[in-house]
Amino acid sequence: MSAYNQEFNKDNTILRYLVVGLLAELSKKVYFYNQVDEDTVKKIEVPFFYSISGNERFLLDNFMFDAEKEGKAIGDYEVVPRGIIQMNSMSINADEQTNKFTRAEFVREWEGMLKTFSLMTNFLPITIGFSVTVICSNNLEMLKVTEAIMSKLYKGTLFNVDLGMFRVNAAMSVPEDFSQERLFEWGLNDKKEF
Repeated sequence: MSAYNQEFNKDNTILRYLVVGLLAELSKKVYFYNQVDEDTVKKIEVPFFYSISGNERFLLDNFMFDAEKEGKAIGDYEVVPRGIIQMNSMSINADEQTNKFTRAEFVREWEGMLKTFSLMTNFLPITIGFSVTVICSNNLEMLKVTEAIMSKLYKGTLFNVDLGMFRVNAAMSVPEDFSQERLFEWGLNDKKEF
């Protein structure tokens, strides 16, 4: 069997391809610069991950016990800043379906040879809504990330998603208004120091 056309359970989910394409596009676009010293400027990229939250037992098994077997430290040592996306909604845009049964081509292995197949395809336009949380270490970093998101992603970005058989055009856009939560904790000790 050829390694070219091996399929796994994750390969049959088109929505997964769209999420992976969005993560790849976001990881390349959101970055800012920090002035380290007079002569050095460091580019800080903000990686994006899909939320893998679940019940507490799953998180313990996934992060604590597997890390212990591999000799890694147990605890939270994720990169900061980082973005976490989670799919909230999905809708079919029936009004935007303009041309049914357009011709599409894809490459498959057939009897040991790569062949190009052509078929009539009915594309289904969908809109997927994501909530995005960006975790920053301080207020200045939050402002820089917000500025990077507004300058790079506002009013839409076009990209392609490889669906395993062929490429599909996709677009993402940032809503007009979004919130910034500044979670600060501080207090006074017995010496009246903040």
